[in-house]
Amino acid sequence: MIKMNSNPLRARPTGLILAGGESRRFFGEEKGLVEFHGQPMVAHVARVFDGQVERLLISANRCQHQYQRYADEVIDDQIGESWGPLAGIYTGLCMASTDWLLVATCDQPLLPLDYAARMIDKFDGKAVLMATDLKRDHFLNLLLPTSAVTFLRDYLLNGGRRVQSWLKQVGYKKMEFPPDCLNSINSPAALLRTESERKSAS
Repeated sequence: MIKMNSNPLRARPTGLILAGGESRRFFGEEKGLVEFHGQPMVAHVARVFDGQVERLLISANRCQHQYQRYADEVIDDQIGESWGPLAGIYTGLCMASTDWLLVATCDQPLLPLDYAARMIDKFDGKAVLMATDLKRDHFLNLLLPTSAVTFLRDYLLNGGRRVQSWLKQVGYKKMEFPPDCLNSINSPAALLRTESERKSAS
C-alpha cells in the first residue's frame, strides 16, 4: 500500500495525457493527432483538463512538436524502451509539480468535462483512484500520489509491465462513470463508428 497524505487535494493535481503508444491499428498515424469531429483527439482530452489541473503534461515519444500546443510540457519516457504506458506514468510522476497526478489517454475524445472534478471529489487519499463504467475498468484513468513513483520504478525494474497487476499491488478504489464516455478510439473502424453514433444522437 502507498502511504497517502492526509489532505491530498488542497491544491489541484498535475495532469498527464498518455500519448506514447505505437498506433499500430492506425497504421502508424499518430493516434492522438487523428481528427475527431474536426479536431485532434488529444485536443478534446486537453480541453477536459483545462482549468482543472495545476500543469498539464503529455507523455509522447513522437510528434512532440505537434503535441506541444496542447500542454504545458511534452515529456518522453525516462525509463526503459517500449515499456508501455506505465513508463509514461512513471515519467509523469517524476515530472509532476504537485503531490498528485491525474491521468487520461490521448484517444479518449468523449471524456466528460467533469472528469477531473468527479475524480477529485471521489478521492479519499487512502488508495489510488481508477475510473470505471458499467462495461469495464479503465486502468489508465487514474488519480494517484506522486509518492507512488518509488513503487512503480521498482515494479518496472523487476520486469512488471501490466497496469492492472501494479494497481493490485499498491491498492486502488473505483470511480464510476456513465457508459462509453471513457472509451478509447484505437482504430479507424472505431473512429468511424463513434463519429456516426455521435451524429445520430445529435
